[in-house]
Amino acid sequence: MSTHRYSLSSRHLLLSAVALVALPIVSVRADIVELDGGYHAQVTNFFCAAASAEMALDVPAVRNANPVVDGMLSVGDGPTVPANSPLPLATLQIQGGIGVVTGGAQAFIYGLNHGLNTVNGVGYFNPFSPPGTGTDSQGLDVGLNLLDNPNVNGAANPALPFGSHSYAGYNLLNQGLASRTIANALSQYSVPAVAAVNNGAHAISVYGVETDGAIGPGLNYTIKGFYVHDPWTGWAVTQQNAGNFDPALVRANGGLGLGYNTYLRYGFDQDPANAPATQLPNGNSAAVTLAPWTRIFSPAGGQITPNLAWTDPGYKFEVEPQGPEVIDTGDSNNDFGFPAPPSNLASAIASGVAADTAALADLAADGQLAADLEIAGGHFDVADAMFMQTPDESGAEGDWLIPYDTAGGTISGGILIDSETGVIDEATWIDPADPNQVPYSLSQLDTLFLDQEAGDLPIDNVLPEPALTCLALLTLPLLRRRRQMKS
Repeated sequence: MSTHRYSLSSRHLLLSAVALVALPIVSVRADIVELDGGYHAQVTNFFCAAASAEMALDVPAVRNANPVVDGMLSVGDGPTVPANSPLPLATLQIQGGIGVVTGGAQAFIYGLNHGLNTVNGVGYFNPFSPPGTGTDSQGLDVGLNLLDNPNVNGAANPALPFGSHSYAGYNLLNQGLASRTIANALSQYSVPAVAAVNNGAHAISVYGVETDGAIGPGLNYTIKGFYVHDPWTGWAVTQQNAGNFDPALVRANGGLGLGYNTYLRYGFDQDPANAPATQLPNGNSAAVTLAPWTRIFSPAGGQITPNLAWTDPGYKFEVEPQGPEVIDTGDSNNDFGFPAPPSNLASAIASGVAADTAALADLAADGQLAADLEIAGGHFDVADAMFMQTPDESGAEGDWLIPYDTAGGTISGGILIDSETGVIDEATWIDPADPNQVPYSLSQLDTLFLDQEAGDLPIDNVLPEPALTCLALLTLPLLRRRRQMKS
């Protein structure tokens, strides 16, 4: 049977039962949520939002209740391609009068967000986000709801609804409220979030959170950190290993991203000598050094969409609906779950050996993070420890990177230890059971963290933002019904 590229319409929708794949068990405790269904590298240098949406869908809570999405994800994404390659497209076939995605699941999601594909005859089109560019937040919102919300994909064809969830996009002015909203949604609905990071230039999957208490709206808990998948890392490492990672061909030299599986501490460190004044979520201003999540999850600029909610700057993200949530501080201090800074050590850590000792002590109190780091089996490589600093740090301020070597001699990750507090700022690791996660070389691991410290993060989701055009665009019918394809 011949293979064609076309839109998935209401007459060509797979609704039959399919065999469900075995997926990892979700780990949920009162203070830790990890929803790790699977890692997906972005196929191109600009598929970050599509890959992150794919990771939101690739969890048991979605796949076990949505045979359409389960079948789509089961066909795989195909290989990654060098920067600026021709646009990868999904392949579909007519099977018994039904359109079935037979290849390029991620490309189908990307096409859904850019007017190339439809679900049940409904799609999304934004002329300021054409194919070949990054995905705007409203396109991401529409695409996820079309794939997993029966009230959306069944609106045009009530006889063909599918899925069991709904999704809401947010654009909030307060990082603390945004972070709490993500934490609450992860805990309540078991679906990963998609967050715009690096001032909206990149999208990542947020699949877990760690707190010091039970998570829930109005509850008094402090967020310690978030677990993320960066789809850029899989693309960049694969292309670099193939000799195709030329920074000149990438929209910006995004380095190797944040890692396959990474823990990012939330909060800040107190009173560094030369830190700039920063406004904290509770409204106070202080001279602090921001922890990785606080620094990376930064406000995104306004986007040209028909929804006024996206035209203003703010912290932009997508979750299984959390509300819309009212202001939820969770405590009488109005801190929005923002943690107090850790205490400084009597003297800064001055060697890899001392950093390793501090890391092991911190991990002893965090069994989940320790288990994640040690999943490949092996040891911390103190001999290759490296001291590094952000542009705002000087003297003894900074972080120690300690690689983690597997029993087989490969590098599966590493841990970043704050030199002045001895706490874990960041940790990244590879699941050896996942063929999509390729071990690092020592140089790649060092580069991954050095780029982050320098603020060199992926820029692959930039949209034009002329203010006058924003207003004109509001009159355009961006949500549209596409003509059904005939077999």
